[in-house]
Amino acid sequence: MPETVEEAIVRGREDIEFFSRYFLGEVPHAGQLEWLNNAEASTNVGATANRWGKTFVQVIRHFHRGFYKIGSEWRWIDPVTGAADNEAYRATKYHTLHTAQGWDTAEMVWNDALAFTDKPNIRPFVRKIVRSNPMRIEFQNGWRWDFRTLGDDGSGVDGKSYYLITVDEAGWIRNLNEIMTNVLRLRTADVQGVIDLMGTFKPGISRDFYMHAKKAAVYTGRDIEFDFEDWLKRRKLEGKAA
Repeated sequence: MPETVEEAIVRGREDIEFFSRYFLGEVPHAGQLEWLNNAEASTNVGATANRWGKTFVQVIRHFHRGFYKIGSEWRWIDPVTGAADNEAYRATKYHTLHTAQGWDTAEMVWNDALAFTDKPNIRPFVRKIVRSNPMRIEFQNGWRWDFRTLGDDGSGVDGKSYYLITVDEAGWIRNLNEIMTNVLRLRTADVQGVIDLMGTFKPGISRDFYMHAKKAAVYTGRDIEFDFEDWLKRRKLEGKAA
């Protein structure tokens, strides 16, 4: 373990497992860590099995990227020397968004996020928690984490630029492609942000989500898992720990 918080901050930038353990007090399982370490596309898909733990993954995703303002380096790192401009870093507005079609779904990540902000190693970095609309958590480094519902057409999240958008239970959203095209991609475009689509497949509903999952599977060579037990069996056959 590092001797100082400064050492932990440096190590945590490239080591998500360590960051989660040190700052959040929880350790992702092997499948979660694999996804977190490889979700670097402009659109990432977590087509997870039941009981896989996607809520926790979305929480880690925001904390890690927001803590380091990942994706905004082009605003405060000199492309020639690689030197960081601390003043530009502090001045960079870094917004992330967690959303779902309904608040009962979005609230699960909100509740977990609130619980983690009270962890002793992350608490000093939290500046303000706003529990009334628009609900958000603000951090000392200028990162702001918004929580919204999509609405029927995505209008609930229109208007701001985000470095990260996580969409929970994307499998329930029948018009996901329409919302992606008309709203979500526009919200990340000007800051070169990323979108994470998380969910499980719903028969007769998840056509758009399944299309995104198939594209991701072809690109990465990964299988699409439908059940947590199936994932565990595959891990055991491959001789890997869960």
